[in-house]
Amino acid sequence: ANTEFKSDFGDQVGRLCFKAFKGLESKCSNCKVEKTFSDGLPHRSEEVWTLGARKAFVIVHTSPIRDENGEVSEVMEMAVDVTRVERLQAELKRKEEQFRNLLEHVPCYLTVVDRWFRIAFYNTLFAEEFGDSWGKNCFKIYKGRDSSCDNCPVEKTFSDGQSHSAEDVWRHNGREIHVVINTSPITDEKGTIVAVME
Repeated sequence: ANTEFKSDFGDQVGRLCFKAFKGLESKCSNCKVEKTFSDGLPHRSEEVWTLGARKAFVIVHTSPIRDENGEVSEVMEMAVDVTRVERLQAELKRKEEQFRNLLEHVPCYLTVVDRWFRIAFYNTLFAEEFGDSWGKNCFKIYKGRDSSCDNCPVEKTFSDGQSHSAEDVWRHNGREIHVVINTSPITDEKGTIVAVME
């Protein structure tokens, strides 16, 4: 065991690996070390190593060490600790769920519209009023039109990347709905506008 391993897990030389850094009483059910001994090939796995209260999420690579006859005599196990990455991913997932929940239940109509004026996302309140609108043109759903609206704030946001506001009247199920519209651009990692939130 190298210095990095010893600093985290102590001196485990001579102990069974599954006990030493996994806290198990018997060998792992899908042991990559055993596979490398069996087929002489490298293998990869994602595992959780435990020692006392410490848990480490690791990506493990195994590699055969051969004797002078070419037989696998030992297996080298190289592990990268990705615990911080795992925690960050779990936190990101939790934040995404919170954000989605917020968008779903915000007390106003909320839609995300693509460059072709198709609805790519809508919240609960919008669905209650307008029904299943995914992939349908916003101008058709909002107003029963066959083409984009005059002075469209979504079109303006796609054009200049700025937020825009407008007052409008939507017609749905034989009634008029007076709305104040605010738009915001949604960009990808390169800064290109891919959708507009309305």
